[in-house]
Amino acid sequence: MFESLVNAFLISFREGIEAALVVMTVLVIVGKRNDARLKTVTLSAVVAAVVICSAIAYFLGTIALVNNIELEVALYGAAAIAVLTMVVWMMRHGKKMKQEIEDKVNRYAMRKSTLLSVVGLFLFVFFMVAREGLELALFLLAFGAGIGGVFYVLAMLAGLSAAIGIGYLLSKGIVRVNIGKFLQITAYLLIILVVQLVIDFFHEGMEAGMLPEPGQGVVNVIDYLSHDMPIFSYIAMVGFIGVIVYFLRKSSVKKKSFQTQPAITTQS
Repeated sequence: MFESLVNAFLISFREGIEAALVVMTVLVIVGKRNDARLKTVTLSAVVAAVVICSAIAYFLGTIALVNNIELEVALYGAAAIAVLTMVVWMMRHGKKMKQEIEDKVNRYAMRKSTLLSVVGLFLFVFFMVAREGLELALFLLAFGAGIGGVFYVLAMLAGLSAAIGIGYLLSKGIVRVNIGKFLQITAYLLIILVVQLVIDFFHEGMEAGMLPEPGQGVVNVIDYLSHDMPIFSYIAMVGFIGVIVYFLRKSSVKKKSFQTQPAITTQS
C-alpha cells in the first residue's frame, strides 16, 4: 500500500511538471504580447483538458477499482504502451521542447485570422495538457487498480500540488532547474516502472485465464515480482526521489551563484 501511495505521488509530480512547463511557457509568451484574449484561451484549454481527463479517469476508476481483472489487464497494457510512446517522444524532443512550444504558440498568435488563432492555440494547449493527463490517469489506475481509497487520491493530489508549486517558483525565478534534463532523466525511470507494469500485466492476465501460463517456475517468479517483491517499482521510486533531491539541491546553488541565468532551461 505504501509503495502504491509513493508511486502515485511521484508519477503525479513528474507528469504535473511536464504539463506545468507547457502551460507556463504558453502564458509567458502570451503575456509578452499583452493579449488578454489569448491568455483566456490558454486557461480555458487547460480547464477543458483537466475536466475531460478527470471525467475519463473517474469513469475508468469506477470500474477498475472494484477488482475488474479484465480491465486491470487492459490498463496495464495501455499504460505501458502510452508511457513507452511518451519516453520515445521525450528522447527526441526533450531538449528542444520549450523552443518548439514557443515556435508553435508564436505561429498561432501571428495568424491574421482571429478565429484560426484562437482555435489553433486552444487545440494545441488542450492536446498537450490532455496527453499528460491521460498518461497520468492510465498510470495511476494501473498501479492503483483494486486499491483506490482516499489516501491514494490524496497522494495524487499532493504530487500535482507539488508540481504546481515548483512550476510557480520556476516562473518567478525563485528556483532555477534544467527542466528538459529533469524530464529526460525521469523518462528513463518511467521505463523501469513500465517493466513493473509488464510483469503485473502478465500476472493479472494469467490469473484471469486471459494469457497462457509458460511454466510453474516462470509463474512463481512473476507472482513474486508482482506481489511479494515489486523490485522494479522500488528501484524507480528510489530513483525518482534521488533525482528530485539532486535537482532541488542543484537549483539552490544556481540561485545563489547565477542570478542572471534564466529560471527555466531545457538544454542539456
